[in-house]
Amino acid sequence: MMEYRLSYPGAEGGFFDLGVKALDERLPNYNLTEKFLFIQFEVPFLGELLPSKFVDILLNYSEKEFILVCSTELLPLARLYSQFFSSVVGIIENSSSLREIERKLLNGTLYNTEGLFKSVIFTMRQALILESFYQGTSIKIIAEKFKIDTKTAYFYRRYIAKKLSLKNICHLTM
Repeated sequence: MMEYRLSYPGAEGGFFDLGVKALDERLPNYNLTEKFLFIQFEVPFLGELLPSKFVDILLNYSEKEFILVCSTELLPLARLYSQFFSSVVGIIENSSSLREIERKLLNGTLYNTEGLFKSVIFTMRQALILESFYQGTSIKIIAEKFKIDTKTAYFYRRYIAKKLSLKNICHLTM
């Protein structure tokens, strides 16, 4: 498990961890350490955020609630997870200030993104197909695995790339 993108108060690391630590200091009575795990939900970490790996994260930190600090590109996947997994209690835009995040935590509006995230959402099937593409699986094997026509697999590849605001899904391979 890659600890540098899973953050919690007390973790040592980069700017993301420092932001979470500062948030914990601003809200000392909120027990962020005990309640939440902040996940940096961004494209460089996509390999660890795909369905099979994300379930591992949920299982390893089952006592926590998750807040996804999300880039716009991965919002469709984050929104899918927030629907499927009750432990995902919030999605916050990665450019939010500490003051905004603090306000959302205190007001219980972790999903209220004030219109910034009016985007589409992935289906679980699309997320699983995305995972296959990311792993470098060929169109033919994906079509066989999901019992779809190869032309449908090509469509999925274009559609998923469009949802992620990419020109080509090949930018995501490992």
